[in-house]
Amino acid sequence: MRIGIDARFAGHGGQGLGRYTAELIYALAEIDSDNTYAILTRQRDFWRTLPKNFSLVETSIPWYGMQEHIGIPRLIKEQDIHLMHFVHFNVPYRCPVPYIVTIHDLILRRFSSAHATTRSWPVFAVKYTAYRIGLRNALKNASRIVTVSNASALDIEHFYPFAKKKISVIYEAPTASTIVKEDPALPVSEPFFLHVGNAYPHKNLRYCIDEFVRFNEQNRTYHLALVGKRDVFYERLIRHAEQYRNAQILFLGEVGDETLSSLYRHATAYVSPSLCEGFDLPSTEAALRGIPVVASDIPVHREILGSAALFFPAEKKGALSESLQLIIASQPLRSELTEAGQQHVRQYSWKLAAQQTLELYKSMLNSV
Repeated sequence: MRIGIDARFAGHGGQGLGRYTAELIYALAEIDSDNTYAILTRQRDFWRTLPKNFSLVETSIPWYGMQEHIGIPRLIKEQDIHLMHFVHFNVPYRCPVPYIVTIHDLILRRFSSAHATTRSWPVFAVKYTAYRIGLRNALKNASRIVTVSNASALDIEHFYPFAKKKISVIYEAPTASTIVKEDPALPVSEPFFLHVGNAYPHKNLRYCIDEFVRFNEQNRTYHLALVGKRDVFYERLIRHAEQYRNAQILFLGEVGDETLSSLYRHATAYVSPSLCEGFDLPSTEAALRGIPVVASDIPVHREILGSAALFFPAEKKGALSESLQLIIASQPLRSELTEAGQQHVRQYSWKLAAQQTLELYKSMLNSV
């Protein structure tokens, strides 16, 4: 059987969806020599060498546009694909074959404020309506739905009860191979706390900055290092931080793998103040590297991190600053969190995710 995977999000500098897609494909390539795969990609030169049963199908079709509703079904037919796996909700309205869709989270449903967009309100309203229609179409017509945590599964069931029986939870995984040679040019002075990711409102980074400033008043040697693409959301965050003239807050932008590895290695703790996540891969990456994790007390963090984090109420004034104080004051606590974190996150692996995904493929192909 021939399986298609929409890998257009994977590419140079790709994160999030792209990372998930690439890691899953590489893991599938290691375990499946029976089926053939058509990998729909926008960047052929991004990929490492894949086995002969994996073929790269290059396309310039962009995502989130009308072209994909016409062009992707045409490619599926041209490639004689029997089963498709879409890694995001942007599924063609009429897919000619059965498909699986991965829904990582419903953050846009839960946080639909105009603060979460760079568009004007009328444009946002149109785009958000299109998102709602597209998501419902993707879930309704999917043969199976993959999501990356039980917390996300519950969100899907809440907003779309009809999808409940089609959902399978398959966890993502931190990747040990991303731990590379340490970069000697550390871009921040020690000691420091670290956060990695975008600055969308649900990340709760304004609260994080306010709490760090409160902590910093009594602990002037500490810095807060924020790593993430400098977009309009980070620019808003930078403007918010400017009110604290003497705060030790560093906006590092995007950094390379070696620099990121160095930051993980030297951080006092990793901080994740999010209000909502699908999986929170950076927190597991930090735990894998032996860094204590300080995380907001939300369902997905409890599920993914277990007892391997110091939790605080997500928006309570003073809660995060008190947790940071506790972390620096207690070496036994840091050691306990480090040991628990490394042990806990080893249960997640891309090989296991690929095996579970392949079982879904097989069950669907057997029913075709």
